[in-house]
Amino acid sequence: MLKRCGKCGSTKSISDFHKAYARADGHLSICKSCQNGHNALQRIFFGLVGGRKRYLELSKPQRKAVRESASVIQEARLDASAVYAAADEKWNAKHPGGFVYIITNPAFPGWVKIGLTTDPERRLSNYQTASPYRDYEMVEVVKVNDRASAEITIHGDLGGKSERKGEWFRTTVDAARAHLQFSY
Repeated sequence: MLKRCGKCGSTKSISDFHKAYARADGHLSICKSCQNGHNALQRIFFGLVGGRKRYLELSKPQRKAVRESASVIQEARLDASAVYAAADEKWNAKHPGGFVYIITNPAFPGWVKIGLTTDPERRLSNYQTASPYRDYEMVEVVKVNDRASAEITIHGDLGGKSERKGEWFRTTVDAARAHLQFSY
């Protein structure tokens, strides 16, 4: 079933609209992407005035000014993230070398993560902040000339042979290690 977004005007699948059981068709009138943008903008302008309640206490002209300010802030954030992404891409193109690693965690038995980085110690440290037990272990690190290509190759090799969730693979450490050593 198709539905037209009331904001962007695109015709999309009904699954691209959040559910709203009070509506006749059971879905919001604007698509998920427009709704997510609206929600992000609301978080900005509620943050500018100290919350939803304080925003609602403002006069209409004051609310309009806050919404306009929030739009400018959101556009600046979007522009900044595009600039950061372009800078990252440019830096990665100039500095392709780095490491491909294997990480495990006893909370996920039988699963290994294969990723890429320029600094293995920092990467492991970033993972540890997500675990109250600090139990991630980097079991293998291989220095490579092109970390992105190496990671893609290994993911492709393992992806066809084991269950996969993003960069995590259901396989043994020895099998992952063998793929990593064989590839590089």
